[in-house]
Amino acid sequence: MLVISMLLISVLSFNFFTSEASGSTEYEKWGPRVDYLQFIIYSNYESEVQALRNGLVDFIDWPLDYDTYNLLKTDPDFVLEPLTMYDCYDIDINNLRWPTSDYQFRKAIAHLINYEDFYTLVLRAYAGEMMDNIIWSEWAKWYNPDATKYWYDPYTALDILAAAGYENWDGDPQLEWKAPNATIYELPSLEFYARQDDPIRNALGDMINADLNAIGIPTTYVVAQRSICWQKAYQKYEYHLYTAGMGPFPDPQFLYDYYHSKYATPEIAWCMNNVFFMNATYDYWVEAMKFAPDEATAINACKEAQAVFMDQVPLIPVYYSAGSKAYRANYGHHGGEEPYWDRPWNGFVNSIIPTIDSGINDYWTCLNAHPGDVTRGGVLRYGWMSDADHINPITVYSIWDSYLQDELYSTLLMLDPFTGFFIPWLAKEWTIETWDYGGDNATKLTLELYDNLKWSDGQPLNSSDVAFTMKYMYDANSPSYYPYVETIDGIDTLTPHIETPDANTVVIYYTVQSVWALSWAGDTPIIPKHIWEAIAPRQVENKGEFVTTGNLTCSGPYVIDSYLRGQYWLLRANPYFFRYGPPHDIATRDVAKQKTIVGRGNNARINITVENIGYFTETATIELFANASSIATIPGVTVTNGTSTTTTYTWDTEGVAYGNYSLRAYAWPVIGEIETADNTLTNGWIYVGITGDVDGNDFVEVKDLLAIALAYGSSPGDPKFGPNLDINDDDFIDVKDILAAALNYGQTIPP
Repeated sequence: MLVISMLLISVLSFNFFTSEASGSTEYEKWGPRVDYLQFIIYSNYESEVQALRNGLVDFIDWPLDYDTYNLLKTDPDFVLEPLTMYDCYDIDINNLRWPTSDYQFRKAIAHLINYEDFYTLVLRAYAGEMMDNIIWSEWAKWYNPDATKYWYDPYTALDILAAAGYENWDGDPQLEWKAPNATIYELPSLEFYARQDDPIRNALGDMINADLNAIGIPTTYVVAQRSICWQKAYQKYEYHLYTAGMGPFPDPQFLYDYYHSKYATPEIAWCMNNVFFMNATYDYWVEAMKFAPDEATAINACKEAQAVFMDQVPLIPVYYSAGSKAYRANYGHHGGEEPYWDRPWNGFVNSIIPTIDSGINDYWTCLNAHPGDVTRGGVLRYGWMSDADHINPITVYSIWDSYLQDELYSTLLMLDPFTGFFIPWLAKEWTIETWDYGGDNATKLTLELYDNLKWSDGQPLNSSDVAFTMKYMYDANSPSYYPYVETIDGIDTLTPHIETPDANTVVIYYTVQSVWALSWAGDTPIIPKHIWEAIAPRQVENKGEFVTTGNLTCSGPYVIDSYLRGQYWLLRANPYFFRYGPPHDIATRDVAKQKTIVGRGNNARINITVENIGYFTETATIELFANASSIATIPGVTVTNGTSTTTTYTWDTEGVAYGNYSLRAYAWPVIGEIETADNTLTNGWIYVGITGDVDGNDFVEVKDLLAIALAYGSSPGDPKFGPNLDINDDDFIDVKDILAAALNYGQTIPP
């Protein structure tokens, strides 16, 4: 059996690209640092920018366009942070409706994206970067540079159309299609939806629509609010083209999760594969990537999948976000909040690796941001361009769904916002193993939860909730999390192969071996079994907890305080959040002994150093071990925050068996402590032998007596002094030490 400890895992899922964060990469793992987080909803980008400028919100959900950047960049009331973000704005193409069901027709449309004009005139060479593939070129080892490219060329588009039978066959201004039997069909007017609330996507739609019409492709072009566009593109699927957006992403798994044929399900609303791309070759390669046992296999399969995707062009990648995001430098003058007025906002985290988003509006800012030097206080106001659609943790679909649920529910693991490596969250440690599934290696995950986790109603959160969540996400056919749980052994039965040997341990058995398996379990939001077991999995939309009670039982940093749909959500700090308070954190930093050899029956002094890296003065209890045996418990060790304290224990070795003893010190966790991995330290050994055997060869002889005699009269600081020669441990080598050794002259340890 292959076992990989959490300390040795190289998290392949997230180490794709090299990018430097601006400023500090420090952040805290506790919070929230405000009393309230308010999401305030605006109808469009211009409205939320105006709210930001007027001080009604502290930050917004959208990157700055070029004009807004120029307005704010020299204004001392704002802080601007550069943005590194791997999302994708594209033209979704409905692969089920004719003529966009014809991949040659789609290829022609792909040559109608005027990248140069869009980049220079709309993005202004600032607010985005262009894409020539579904994977970003910055993800160098995952990016396939040989995948088909579609440069702007209306003449090439016309040639492709003509070769496929689309020409102006009857002399009117529009193209028709001649079937192989020579029947001529009028093209339907393409139903093309562009987002009114996003000026950039609106402009993109305008440009493409003009080029479509210019070459004779008829369109019904509708610029509409998100609600209308989403109804057409994600619920009824009554569209041909849509100016869509997705991401950001930390890894390429979305190629499987979004575009595998199995997720093209037009019979249900909100399916992930809403372009209905179905291609067996593509499925083969994304399966090979998703279920790859090693990184090299995943990389190769990812590149092959890109080649198929860009050849079939089920959608057209156009650009990804760039530029910057902004927040207000100081707390605003909000009525009733006078103690915080004009205090500088601290704790904004400019994430590169997304929890939900990248930049200063991701999870870590909502956890860390606080006015001035207060421990907790005030209200953090966050402007949204749209409201959330699904108020439950199962059918999370839009980014606003994710923004809300991310603050309410916790996952087993989180991603470091700068390195992308997994960090413990609800789970404090984990192991990855393989097990035998039908003669093949498959992944087995064991995760250990922290003690005393609770839901917002005070009920315990334990391993049974984790096991329940995995099964529920499968049974509910969760659009976001079904791909994370579908390969759990027995997940389609009443008893999935998930073990919960105790309240803190969960063991998940998969039917495949995959480099991504840890992310599947780690990124799934855990839901409370005692709430959701009474709700049928396929009834979450109309009979879910929020629908029936107006609230949600949560485990995240916030709970719902109040709301007015379409206007705001007010979240309140969750006192049951397991990282709610300022951290209590001590660590054992050193175990230092003065002697390496001590005669049995004599004393050996051992110094234990404990550091307080938390925020309060702590009273610690230290336990000292020699091999597996506890030799001392030292209570009442006071350690001031930000300092270290060294405690000396004198070990009386009377009755101790001869031999080597490894020394280990353990600082008992203080109340509220979360990070306990550094509470234990093993450092060095002491040999217990015959009194007088100062060289540890199990025999007291002349050279032992001579060594002590040569150090006669010395004490610590004297170059002749040696702790092992100080038999009685009184920091002075004298006749008593020589006599103690002489009394055992010729003695040896019996075999």
